[in-house]
Amino acid sequence: MPFSFIKQSQTTLQVSKHLIPMTLVAGLSCLMALGMYVIVYFPAQVSLQNSSNTYASVLQIRKQKEDAQETQKTLSNIWKELPAQKDFTRLSVSIASLAKTHHVHIPGMGYDLETPRHKLATKGILSFEASGQYKAIRTFIFELESQWPNVFIEKLSVERSKKSNDVGFKMKIATFLRRSQENSTLSSQEL
Repeated sequence: MPFSFIKQSQTTLQVSKHLIPMTLVAGLSCLMALGMYVIVYFPAQVSLQNSSNTYASVLQIRKQKEDAQETQKTLSNIWKELPAQKDFTRLSVSIASLAKTHHVHIPGMGYDLETPRHKLATKGILSFEASGQYKAIRTFIFELESQWPNVFIEKLSVERSKKSNDVGFKMKIATFLRRSQENSTLSSQEL
């Protein structure tokens, strides 16, 4: 007799009549909770993860766009500061004048214009030999770099003169030049 304990008491019988449906209700509630967990919670977790990934990707794209806009603004400012191609000869005259002010002798200057592969600007190159006192040359080079921040020294060789106390040097300087007025404003497609 497997259910002999039920027959022993009338109270046990009464309780067991109510206990079986309650057990079924509790079991069904557990199954429903498990079903809701599987049906609602897991898809919500997947959706939350996808949303988090999308949000992170949107933030990254936003940061890249802000960086690109900042770079565009910086390039636009640099572009405005570049001398125009027509002002290249004035630059050479100004450099010769600066040298004269600092007692540096430049007998002549050669120039060349190159078009880089990007073709947005022209590269202007000035080559010259000069001589003078070491201190005067040092001051001249400092002033050259200070007055024209877009001019950079590509090559510099220095040697002491055997005839006097002067120092002779060969210098090659370069800058980028805006090609013409219609190209002075760059569009975002060109950069």
